[in-house]
Amino acid sequence: MSAAQRLDEVFGLPCGSEVYVLNDFKSSAYDAVRLFETLGLNQFRYIPFYPGAKDDGVARPLITFGEYDDQCHYLPRCIEKIIDVGIRTIDISTIVEIMLRLGLPDEKMHQVTAKYVKDLIALTREINHLNHNNESMRREMETVVQTVDEGIITLDARDNVLVFNAAADSTIIMERGLRSRFPRSD
Repeated sequence: MSAAQRLDEVFGLPCGSEVYVLNDFKSSAYDAVRLFETLGLNQFRYIPFYPGAKDDGVARPLITFGEYDDQCHYLPRCIEKIIDVGIRTIDISTIVEIMLRLGLPDEKMHQVTAKYVKDLIALTREINHLNHNNESMRREMETVVQTVDEGIITLDARDNVLVFNAAADSTIIMERGLRSRFPRSD
């Protein structure tokens, strides 16, 4: 499973979820939480978990960084699911600092940083491509929904109306007592 697929599992968790973040040291667990928040994954309430952390016995999803096998002896008692996002990568500033302390030649540092930037650009292109495909599929779905003669209503898990077409009479929505998240666009 790729890192992107593993992160998709994280994104698939409901917003506002409480999520354990497992690591082998208290400071590492808190660092991992800061990493998620720095990456913009702020839709969850992270609970750092490490040896000696208080276990309240509440079942939550657990995120780990490729260290699950080594840490299974101090897991929380109740876990909904385990998401192993893989080993955390070292950022470029840490790599450069290590290379400077080792006294490696500037040419080698330039090669390493160039590869890092190249990989970052490739990842950015992949994300842009996925976003473009997602937007294209959304537009195609909107076209299909709006051109179908039958009424179509899409609901979320709490019966909030997400999408409906012109053929779906608003009285049906009112009769069922459903709440519309988006205004009707005929």
